Amino acid sequence: MASKRQAAYIMSIHDVLKLPSLFEDKNNLPKVNVVGIVVSVDIDPQISTVVVDDGTSSIVLRFFEMHELLNSLTIGNIVKIIGSPRYLHNEIYVVPEIIKKIDKHKWIEYRNLELKILKPLYDSLLQTPLVEQPKENNNNDKITEETVVGDMIVEEEVVQNEEIKIEKSENILDKILITIAKLDTGKGAAYDELVSAINHQDCEKLLKKLIEQGEIFEVKPGRIKVL
Repeated sequence: MASKRQAAYIMSIHDVLKLPSLFEDKNNLPKVNVVGIVVSVDIDPQISTVVVDDGTSSIVLRFFEMHELLNSLTIGNIVKIIGSPRYLHNEIYVVPEIIKKIDKHKWIEYRNLELKILKPLYDSLLQTPLVEQPKENNNNDKITEETVVGDMIVEEEVVQNEEIKIEKSENILDKILITIAKLDTGKGAAYDELVSAINHQDCEKLLKKLIEQGEIFEVKPGRIKVL
């Protein structure tokens, strides 16, 4: 059976810095997905470093080979990073697998909304003992953070009673991304429910466009998540 896509944990930098205290295997920390503002850039032929801050804390990104984005990256840019945390000499940094500039500040609003939804899960996780990384299940499927956070199963009822108020966006793509976050209770937003909530004649075409751009993906048939 094919493995499920291993997505990254959507986290604040503050919580990323706590990961080494949560996992026994500090050499195999889970991938993370963070959004932050660039506060420092140091380009070097061997190892380049970028420091990003999301308002909760800051963290170093280390590039062990040149990335095409580095030459155009400047202080003040907003970036989304998907990467693997590394813990060395009591210091944690992230090795990016994907890094993208974000032109619209609406992404900050969207990310804050995601973190608000996930906060009860991470607060609970921080109260648990050290745990091992999730292993493969009996069906040889990779368990992803869509279904597991630490040693906790993420159920839909976790946030079903939470009220979420979102300002209307003039940009339909922003509206789609924000609506996905509103409808996603951990297992992805239901496609039919999303189309109904957006209520736009070109919604299906726009969803396809966002998938092609790598902004969202279908975690399983009929369920949409933001990358």
